[in-house]
Formats: sequence, structure tokens, C-alpha cells
Amino acid sequence: MNAQTKIEVPPDAQLRAALAAALPELGTVSKNKDNPHFKSRYADLAAVIQSLEPLKAHGLWFRQVPVEAETGVAFETFYLHTSGAELSAGVMHMPV
Repeated sequence: MNAQTKIEVPPDAQLRAALAAALPELGTVSKNKDNPHFKSRYADLAAVIQSLEPLKAHGLWFRQVPVEAETGVAFETFYLHTSGAELSAGVMHMPV
């Protein structure tokens, strides 16, 4: 390799490096709402999204898409990176 050789970093590697840097910066989601039926507190969607703000500083965000599920509702979450790479964070199934 000479001084002019440029090593290309694949978008997937850039996404994983950004996640490695961003995830330790994520804090706890604030439980900002009351559920009188169960006498408990919970975090609403706005609180969850607010807790993910540190992802933006690393060129990351997320998207969720519905997935077919016979016994309930399911969605898959993807991390998105400014390089164009996407990485599945997994599928969440909620039975009904």
C-alpha cells in the first residue's frame, strides 16, 4: 500500500461503528405518564423518541415497519445510517 491508497469502509461497518459510539450515550427513558388502571407509570411515544436523540449526532436514526403475525401485532425496527446502510434491530411481537 502506498500513501495514496484509500481503504473503503463498507456502509455496514460505518453503521456498526456509529452504533458502538452512540448506544452508550442513550439514557433511561423517563416514565412521564400515569396509568390509573394498573396504578403504574409508563413512557409515552414522545418520551421514547426523545431518549433516542443522541443517535442523530452519530448519523443514525430508526424506522419501524409492520410484520405479519397470526396471533397479534409485530413490527421490525431498523437502524438507519447516513451512509445508506440499514441494520435490523429485531422483530417485536405483541400477542392480542
